[in-house]
Amino acid sequence: MRQQQKNKHFQNYIQINRINQLPQEAFQIYKYLFHFFLPSNYLKKFQLIGTFLKNHNFPQHMKKNNILQQNQIDTLNKDNLLKLLKNIQNKRVMNQNIQYFKSDMDFLNSSQTSFTDVQINFSSKNIFLKNQSKLISKFANFDELSTLILELRCDSLGLNGAIVLGTALSSCKNIQNLTLKILENQQFTAEGLSSLFHAFHGLTNLQTFKLSMGGNWVDDEGFQNISQALANCFNLQELNFNFFCNGVSNIGISRLASVLKNWSKLKILTLIFELNSIGIQGAFNLCSALQRSFSITSLTLNFYENYLNQENEKKLMKKIYKMKKLVKKSIYF
Repeated sequence: MRQQQKNKHFQNYIQINRINQLPQEAFQIYKYLFHFFLPSNYLKKFQLIGTFLKNHNFPQHMKKNNILQQNQIDTLNKDNLLKLLKNIQNKRVMNQNIQYFKSDMDFLNSSQTSFTDVQINFSSKNIFLKNQSKLISKFANFDELSTLILELRCDSLGLNGAIVLGTALSSCKNIQNLTLKILENQQFTAEGLSSLFHAFHGLTNLQTFKLSMGGNWVDDEGFQNISQALANCFNLQELNFNFFCNGVSNIGISRLASVLKNWSKLKILTLIFELNSIGIQGAFNLCSALQRSFSITSLTLNFYENYLNQENEKKLMKKIYKMKKLVKKSIYF
């Protein structure tokens, strides 16, 4: 029953373009904006986006607080959607001075040999296996890379492509800011997932890490591997996990709690575990670890649709709001 519920929610997310009869270009905005609204109630996300798109024209206006204050739900304007898509594609990366490759083939065919700040969108199926040697060779030029954003969709990793990506990432020794968006039901082998995050043992300069793995059915074993791989990233200052609609339970979240002590410089922590299987014991273990952390000042937790009842939620809220060191705290059940 629980798995059926997860399937239903994720299918609604993937099929939202059919529900709203939007063109494919407009649906891309839905998928992109989805990640700006993760802390809000799932069923309201797309409604809030609709209101937002009618009132704002540029992506720099994307402020969550502005959206949450909107009460009137409006119908999406398709023309505005398409205009906004163009603005997002043209401005969201350039404003950050990041070199943007809109497709994997653009990156592979680029003659550039030196990079500092890069975003690459991978969407070709099994691209990492089909172009294994070329990709590893290109990533070898990332030894001076400071910021890297990788967006992987449409099963671009394939069953064993994660192994190739892990090998490629191991070249990024000096990277400080890394964002991985591994979305849309990528297929992983256990070995592949472990190999991908094993590369993080060498990324000791990493300061900001954002990982989105919505709907990939990562279980406790996979999540433990990810948490353990990050244990050596002693310089982490910001960690953002989005594991919407996965299979993380008490075991997985407790493993994350156990490595929190390694990140003595961590200031900002965002954990999105909407639609997982976390119960009171795992949530309490995490809270206990947070109480022992003296560096975290900003905390966002989303445990919406897990195994927590109202009484559990009240206990957790009480523990968290006793943490006086937290300047900013946002908790969602």
